[in-house]
Amino acid sequence: MINLSYFPYKRNRYYDGKLLSVSEFETEQKYMNDKRRLSNRFLGGFGVVCGLQVVAVSEERISIEPGVGLDGYGREIVVAKPDVRRLTDVEGYSPHTSASKQYLYLEYNEHPADEVRQQEYGMEQGADSCCNSIVEDYSLYLSDRTPEPDTGTVDAFYWTQRVIYEDDQFQVQLFLPRYLSSGKPFYLTVKVLSRDLSRAFSLKMRLGLHCVRCEGKDFIDITLLSQNTPLVDGAYQMSCLCQSMNITEDLAQIQLDPQGFSLEAGHSVRKLSQSVQLQAVITNRSVEDCVTEDYSARIFQYASYRPCRDICLAALYYDGQGKLQRIREVPFGQRVATNGELALENMVLKERLSWMEQRLFLEKEEKDLSREWQSPIAMAEGDAVIPLGIGGKVGKRFFSEEIAHGLGLGKVTIVLGVEENEFQQRGVVYGSPEIFDERQAVVMAETAALLDPAKGTFIIGARLLEATTQYELKIHWTAFRYEDQKKLAQEKKLLISSPTKSIRVMESVYLSVKFVQMNPTDLIWSVVGENSGSINGNGCYTAPNHPGVYEVQAVCAYDPDVKANTFLVVKP
Repeated sequence: MINLSYFPYKRNRYYDGKLLSVSEFETEQKYMNDKRRLSNRFLGGFGVVCGLQVVAVSEERISIEPGVGLDGYGREIVVAKPDVRRLTDVEGYSPHTSASKQYLYLEYNEHPADEVRQQEYGMEQGADSCCNSIVEDYSLYLSDRTPEPDTGTVDAFYWTQRVIYEDDQFQVQLFLPRYLSSGKPFYLTVKVLSRDLSRAFSLKMRLGLHCVRCEGKDFIDITLLSQNTPLVDGAYQMSCLCQSMNITEDLAQIQLDPQGFSLEAGHSVRKLSQSVQLQAVITNRSVEDCVTEDYSARIFQYASYRPCRDICLAALYYDGQGKLQRIREVPFGQRVATNGELALENMVLKERLSWMEQRLFLEKEEKDLSREWQSPIAMAEGDAVIPLGIGGKVGKRFFSEEIAHGLGLGKVTIVLGVEENEFQQRGVVYGSPEIFDERQAVVMAETAALLDPAKGTFIIGARLLEATTQYELKIHWTAFRYEDQKKLAQEKKLLISSPTKSIRVMESVYLSVKFVQMNPTDLIWSVVGENSGSINGNGCYTAPNHPGVYEVQAVCAYDPDVKANTFLVVKP
C-alpha cells in the first residue's frame, strides 16, 4: 500500500468487545506511518540522509552504496547493502549517439511478500493464497529530466527561478532573488543546461530593468559563450551585478522580450515564442527576515501538496558510445542535514572562526608593530652650539640660530641630546640631565626644538636648571621623517566582496573585487589549503562537498604585493 493522503488523521478508539478486522489494523498502521512521515517532511527534509554514494564499477556497471534517504513525502528509503547494477538493466537507460548525461533517481517502492495459503475466512474472494507482509523497498531509474524546482526549501523562497527556454537540447534558466534590499546590490544569475557538453553555443539576451539598474542603465546585455563560461554543477552559469533603486515596498521587474533572445548552436538559431517576466519585492527590511517569515507562513501549504519527489542520486555522463565516463553525486543538493552533521558543522565552524579571529588579530598586531618600528624614510643629524656668555642663572633661556635639517618641507621628528664637555669625552645625555647627577661636566638644562614645516628649519631652545660656569652648550640633534599617514591612505588595495554570507556544499558564488587607488587589472585567484574548493579566473568559487570556513585569495597579476583575502562559510 503506497499512501500519499495523510490528512485528516484518524486513529482507532478501542473498547471492550470491539471487533478488530483488517480495516482497523490498517487504520492503526496508517496513523502511525502518517505521523512519522509528517515529522520527516517538516523537521527532516528531503534527500540523502547518509550514504547512498554512486560508484562507477566499470563503464557499464554502477554500485549504490548502503545508506538512507527521505523522499518528498517523508517516506524512508533504505539501501541495506551495496547494490551493483548494469546500466542496461536500469529502467530508462537511453545512451545517445553523442556525449550526454542522464540522472539516476531513487524511488520508494512497496511489494507484497511471504505468501500464505487461504484459510476458512478472511481471504480475498476466489484466492487460494495471499501475502502475509508488505516489504518497503526501492527502485532505480534513469531519466533526462531535471527535478522540478523544490518549492519546500528556503532556497526556493529566496530565489525566483524561471525556465525561459527549453527544447530537447538546451534549457535556459533565470534566477532573481525574491526580496531586494533598497539601494543595495544583488546578483542576477543565468544558467544554461546542455544535453551535449561537447556542443558549442552562444546565448545573447537583453533584459529590461524596472526599479533596477546595471551600471546606471535600465537594461542589461548578457552574452554567454560556452567556451568561455565555467561549468558549475553541470550547468554553464553567469552572474551579473545589479542594484535596486533606493525605494521601498515596490516591485522590481526583469523583462525579456522574444526579440531580445538568441541562442545559437551550430547553424541553428533558437528564439523565444513569448515574453518572460520576473518580479522581486524591494524592501528596507532584512532580506533574511523576509525570507524566513515567508517560509514559516507558507511551508505547510507547499510541503502538503507538492508533487511526489524521488531522490536524484547522481548525474551520469556518457561518451559517444554510451559508456559511462564520470559521475557527479547529488547534483541538485538534495541532502538532509542530521543533528550529528549540524553538531560537527558547528564544531568545525567554531574552530575555523576562532582560528580566523586569532589570525586576523595577529596580523593586526604585526601590522601595528611594523608601523610602530618601521625605519624612517629619511634621517639627518648634526651638532649645534648655543653660547652661554659668562654663564647663566637658573631659569635663564638661550636659543640657537635657525638650523636647516635638510629633510625637506613638512613635519619631521627631532630628538635632542646634551653633550658632555670635550675634556671628559663621555657621551650625550638624552632626556632629563637631573637623573645623571654624577655627571658634573654636563650643563643641567632642559631642551626643546621649534620646527617650522614651511621652511624646513628648526630652532633649539634651552633653559638652565642649575647655574653654570660653562661658556657654551653643545647639542646633538637627530631629525627623522616617517611615512606620512596620507601616504598610507593612498596605498593600493583590493577589497573582496561576496553577494551572500554563506553557501551550501558544492554551490558556487561569484566574488567581486573593488580596486582602491588603482585601475582595474587582471587578478590571480586561488584557495588557501587543501580540499577547500576551487575558484576559476573569473572569481567563481565552488565550495567543496563538506562544510567549513574556507579562505580565498586574490593577487594582482602585475603587482604581487597587492593582494586580499576573504573567508566563506560553507553549510551542508
